Amino acid sequence: MPSARSPGQSSGAAKKLFADGLAPQRYRLTRSRVSDTDLVVVHYERAGDVKTADAALDTPSDKERARQDRIRREYAVAITSGKPG
Repeated sequence: MPSARSPGQSSGAAKKLFADGLAPQRYRLTRSRVSDTDLVVVHYERAGDVKTADAALDTPSDKERARQDRIRREYAVAITSGKPG
């Protein structure tokens, strides 16, 4: 007679979702549901190539450079005078 599993216990071996060496893809969730036993069932479909972007920050504006310089000066004065910043 099969034994009962406790909640959260795996029902068997895991199936590999993506093959080794597979190019990254975007996926979109198309539907999902939660069973009476709290099993989450999700369905995805391919949504094209992975979008990438340049994460570099823009060159600071003159106003931002002035703000940074002011902060550096104020910090330097606080350090040399012994006053907490």
